[in-house]
Amino acid sequence: MRCPILLDEREARIVAQTKGLKILGMVGLLEEAALKGLVDLPNALERLKRTNARIKASIIRESLERYQKSQPTIPKTDQSSE
Repeated sequence: MRCPILLDEREARIVAQTKGLKILGMVGLLEEAALKGLVDLPNALERLKRTNARIKASIIRESLERYQKSQPTIPKTDQSSE
């Protein structure tokens, strides 16, 4: 089992990659927690944006897109026949 190292700094990520380590950033950690039902990802990312964390908007957007695609769709029922 390869446990990821939690890194957000660019230089630290480069060093970790050269050592063959699996890297996970703050957004990735929140995304994995959301997939396991531990946090509400949209809410967590919105709260993270209000901190002093410097995270590109594109990383947050891509994370939300991946998360939304992973969620099961609920079929719409026709309530007019009831």
